[in-house]
Amino acid sequence: MHLPDENCLRIEGMSNSSAQNTAGSAWASFSWLAYFAALKFGVTSKVAAIDRLSVAFVFLLGVLFLGETHSWRGRLGLFLLVGGVYLIAAD
Repeated sequence: MHLPDENCLRIEGMSNSSAQNTAGSAWASFSWLAYFAALKFGVTSKVAAIDRLSVAFVFLLGVLFLGETHSWRGRLGLFLLVGGVYLIAAD
């Protein structure tokens, strides 16, 4: 797998960490706008439950693409998180 080098986000006149912070802030802002739009049109308990699944997605993406390993406690936590989301969102 090819990982980008440290200069991939370099913007003229901006340090690398500053560019990453700017990109991260833009994505976080978009995420919040999407979350509030979903709250406007959806049932709050279901929208909030699905939003919590982002932790599970990060866990799984870390395992699949970054080769991270987790102890039985991490896997148990993932199972409990997904089970809790299901219980909250299910009618």
